[in-house]
Amino acid sequence: MRRMGCGWPGNGTRVQSVSLVVLSDADDASQGAAAASLQLTDVLGIALGTGIGGALVAVAPSLAWTRRDALAVVFATMLGAAMTGVALARRLPADPRIETPAAAPDVLGVPSPGHGDSLP
Repeated sequence: MRRMGCGWPGNGTRVQSVSLVVLSDADDASQGAAAASLQLTDVLGIALGTGIGGALVAVAPSLAWTRRDALAVVFATMLGAAMTGVALARRLPADPRIETPAAAPDVLGVPSPGHGDSLP
C-alpha cells in the first residue's frame, strides 16, 4: 500500500491534463471521436507496454539473464520508447498564435492597464 501512494498523484495529473487538452481542442461535433481516440490510445499504450515488458521478462531465463537484468532491459526499452515519443512530438507543427482581443474600456471609458493599450 505504501508503494502505491507515490504513483497516484502523478498519474492523476497526467490523465486529467491530457484529457483536458484533447477535449478542449475538439469542436462539439467531434468530442465523441476525440474521447474514443483518447481512450483507445490510453488502453493500447498500457497493453503494449505491459505486453512488451512481460515478454522480455519471460524470455530472460532462456537468455541466462537474472530477473534484475530483465527488468533493467524492460526499463531501458520503455525509456527508449518515451524518448522516441518526445522526439516525434517535437516535430509537430507549432500551435497557431492566439490573438488576444482588444481591451474593453472600463466604466469610465479608460482601457484597463496591461491589456495592450498603454495609459498616457
